[in-house]
Amino acid sequence: DWRDVSPHADFIEKLNIPTALFSLGIQDYTAKSGLVGPLHHSINRILKYVTKTTGYIGVRGFHTASLLYKEGYNNVIPIGCPTLFNGMSRNLSINKSEQFSRPLFVFHRTFSDISIELVKNVTMLGQDLFDEAVFTSNFPNDQLKIDETSLYSKHLYGKEMLDNIKTNGVFYADYDRWFNCIGSADFVFGPRLHGNIAGIVQGVPSLLTARDIRVKEIANFFKIPVVNYEDIGRQTL
Repeated sequence: DWRDVSPHADFIEKLNIPTALFSLGIQDYTAKSGLVGPLHHSINRILKYVTKTTGYIGVRGFHTASLLYKEGYNNVIPIGCPTLFNGMSRNLSINKSEQFSRPLFVFHRTFSDISIELVKNVTMLGQDLFDEAVFTSNFPNDQLKIDETSLYSKHLYGKEMLDNIKTNGVFYADYDRWFNCIGSADFVFGPRLHGNIAGIVQGVPSLLTARDIRVKEIANFFKIPVVNYEDIGRQTL
C-alpha cells in the first residue's frame, strides 16, 4: 500500500512487449499478511499489464498468493524463489556431519536485536551495499557509511555486533568469491535467504533464521530448515 513503483510501471507500459512476473514477495518486515493494506495503484498497473500480456504472475509463496487472490487476481502461482534452481542437481545431497568447525553466518543487521553469543568467533559474511559500507573501508566519510553505522545504536547488541564485524566480518565485491566462501563452510546459518540458498545448492547444511513473512513463506514452500527470530532465544551455536 506504500510502495510506489510508478517508474517501473511507466517503463513496462512503454516497452509494449509481453511481460511476466516471478517471485513477488509480500512487503518486508510484515509479521502477518493481514496487516498489509490494499496494493498501491502503481503495483496494480503492473499486475494488470502482466495479466493482459502473458497472464503469468509467480509469487514467493502462499501468503503473497492469498493477498493477491483477495485483490481479485486469479492468475497467481506460488513458485518460490528462482535462485534455488541455480546449479541444482537431481542428485543434490547435504553433507551433514556430527560436528562442524567452519560455521558461516550470512549477515543481516536485524540480527543485532537477537543474539551476539551465536555469532561470536564466527565468520560473518556481508551481502549488500549497506553491508559493504560497514564491513569495508570503501566508503570513508561517506554519508552512506555514517547513516548505516548509526543504525546499529538502535539495536540491543548493536555495538557488540559492530565490534564482531571488525574482527570476523568479510565482504566480497563479486559473486563468485561470495558463492565460494559459502561453499567452503561446513554449516551456514543466518537471516539471508540467498546466502542459505547458496549453501544448500552446494550441499552445505544451512539453517535460515527467518525475520519476516517474506522469508518464512519461501522456507515453507521449499521446506528449507528454518527457525524464527522469536524462537532463537538463548540457544548456543
